[in-house]
Amino acid sequence: MPLPVCTFTIMLKKNPLPPFVAIKSKENIVLSIIISACAFFIIAVCLLLLLGAVYILFVEEDEPIFLKVIVLLIGLVMNGIWVYLWKRSALTRYTDVTINEKGIFYDNRYTGKPVRQVKWADFRSRDNYAVDCIEPSKGLPLLGWWEAGEPLLRRHEAFRMSHFYPGAFKNRGELIATLLLGFAHFRPELTIDPKIYSSFHIDEQKYVFKRKQKIIESLFILLFFIVICLLIYLWV
Repeated sequence: MPLPVCTFTIMLKKNPLPPFVAIKSKENIVLSIIISACAFFIIAVCLLLLLGAVYILFVEEDEPIFLKVIVLLIGLVMNGIWVYLWKRSALTRYTDVTINEKGIFYDNRYTGKPVRQVKWADFRSRDNYAVDCIEPSKGLPLLGWWEAGEPLLRRHEAFRMSHFYPGAFKNRGELIATLLLGFAHFRPELTIDPKIYSSFHIDEQKYVFKRKQKIIESLFILLFFIVICLLIYLWV
């Protein structure tokens, strides 16, 4: 039985999926250096605070003992926090992300060892969407999904270098666009939260990152912030 003309026309107009092309992350060296410098500055401040606390404890005699103990405890706690974060991230620290026809691969170029891999078959459906968008009150939006496990594993991904401090990728938007295209090719039955496309500036039909739109929105936000600061300055 021949298809009705209208149905046949709709089928012709439906855009086929773009071809899937594997992608590897590219480090934003300038931004990573800035973030690294800030992280090491904070560590240096913590170490200096601890040294100052030790000096006050053993050298200064005029200060009350309870003040010496409080300063020492603060120094120990602050240094303990960054040491704990550093140790905890040692098991999951990665510098590179590759998305190909097999799945997502996280690697550490400094150790030369793979950190984690998520195959396309490992993704699972749960609740309304198998892949959704998480928008925290502060910070960048995150991708959320479920992975195979007992029970199912909930994962959050921002596609930033995972260190004691977060690094930066130049092609973060392209990584997310390729991941979404991979879902369409290899796991089309998974439901994707449509909010992801607008939150990460991804073209829903072409699966490309809309960089110009992202830059324009960022400039508007920066301009708005500058105007608010000027108004506060003039008002005060």
